[in-house]
Amino acid sequence: MIDPEIIQKLNSQDWESFIPRLVHYALFRVKAARWRGRQNAILDLEAKDFALKAIALVYTGKRKWNPDQVPDILVYLKGVVHSLVHHHVQSAGARKRQSPILRSTDDDDPLDPLEGAPAQEDGPLEELERKELEDHLIKWAGTEELLKSVLKCLFEGKKRADIAMELRLPLAIVDNCLKRIRRALNKFLDDDTN
Repeated sequence: MIDPEIIQKLNSQDWESFIPRLVHYALFRVKAARWRGRQNAILDLEAKDFALKAIALVYTGKRKWNPDQVPDILVYLKGVVHSLVHHHVQSAGARKRQSPILRSTDDDDPLDPLEGAPAQEDGPLEELERKELEDHLIKWAGTEELLKSVLKCLFEGKKRADIAMELRLPLAIVDNCLKRIRRALNKFLDDDTN
């Protein structure tokens, strides 16, 4: 049985403000899962499903919110969403195929880091998130012009062989750059966002 005081605190929250923010966070986590190569894992659930399930779990007491430990319910709910998405993509049916940015470089598919993102959000928000990822990776590359050149080609949707040809580099050098970019991308996606 959930504590009536917790129910009272939950009922007093500004859900009209929280729900869109929580859905946006869930969308980010879903996209992060897809960027990591779990496109098939999320097809049956959308970001709003994860957000609403998180709220339901807290209201039913299946996820116990302790306001003394985490005073901000939105922060707590983001943790629940993160957990739900993580567990969903770890399920056996979720590991069917990898996205191009994480795929072995032996194939020659496009290496667009955003290819697996859900198509449900076309528009300014998607463009902003794409730009944020690109800016992060360019900043990460720092003064390494080779990495910046490879990233530019990736953002244009070029394949590894095309990148090697355009930059006049051996495939082994391009593959090494792609491995470094993948590690940086994984680190970026691992970071919790608010």
